[in-house]
Amino acid sequence: MSTRWHADGRPSAASVLLRMGLFGRSPLLPVVTHDDGTQSDPLLVRTTEEAVAAAMALQFPPGFIFSSATSAYQVEGGIVDTNWNRWEQQKTKRCGGQTIRDGDEAGRACDMWNLFEDVDLPLIEKLGLNSFRFSIEWSRVEPTEGEFDDAALARYERWCRLLRARGIEPCVTLLHFTEPGWFVDQGGWEEKRNVDFFVRFCERVVRRLSPHCSMWCTLNEPVGCAVNGWLVGIHPPGGKGRLRATVRVIWHMLLGHREASRAIREAAAPVIAASSDRDSGDRDSGAAGAAGARGGACGGSLTLPYP
Repeated sequence: MSTRWHADGRPSAASVLLRMGLFGRSPLLPVVTHDDGTQSDPLLVRTTEEAVAAAMALQFPPGFIFSSATSAYQVEGGIVDTNWNRWEQQKTKRCGGQTIRDGDEAGRACDMWNLFEDVDLPLIEKLGLNSFRFSIEWSRVEPTEGEFDDAALARYERWCRLLRARGIEPCVTLLHFTEPGWFVDQGGWEEKRNVDFFVRFCERVVRRLSPHCSMWCTLNEPVGCAVNGWLVGIHPPGGKGRLRATVRVIWHMLLGHREASRAIREAAAPVIAASSDRDSGDRDSGAAGAAGARGGACGGSLTLPYP
């Protein structure tokens, strides 16, 4: 591996971290090498029959949350100006590789924006899930700075209502990798002043959806987003070796998480006060109660259930 050096002969911080293996294969991931040279995860079974047998032997505690998750940009379709749209359209990285393999674009994706009620919702129900996580597309809700689309928020609210009517608790992700083009144009997460834009968006969404949602993810995998976008260069904006910028982005995302969490807790307070006279057993039942009682985590996301 080549090493990048400063003008005074010192190796760059990014190269040191890479040589230390901090961004290589995780030592926490178990890997078994077989006689034929192939590798596999020993925690995963190799045949369908083994998988079914293992699943049948599992025992889950009362209130266990069975859920699936989506990202707006990957499934909704029709999203037109975000950092990821621009990454697709850029086609080529600064180093010469492809931004997206074979030049693919999200485009219409699964068209969940139009098919959620008729296709996705019945599938979620058929799977027997008691929670469903989806993200709010910031560029739909606030397509231009300071101008909010109430119709977009109304649709997300309807999704929450429809899910709850079927005993499926919504889990809303406020940011899942995509930011509006106007946010990017102003420096995005590299600029501390832009945290206020994210907070304003979160406050707007939380006020609208909090009566219909008890579980929230503020930012999806913020460290992964920052490392991939500013240090490794495989996500937008395609920065490579920019360690200081990576740390700055993570810090600003954490500030955003703090303020988004505050908005969620403030919105939750009236709901908790209104239900304080109810049987506590009712509040602890189902997906919402389990999340509120135990907390939770969604992958590498910053997750906040109601207290």
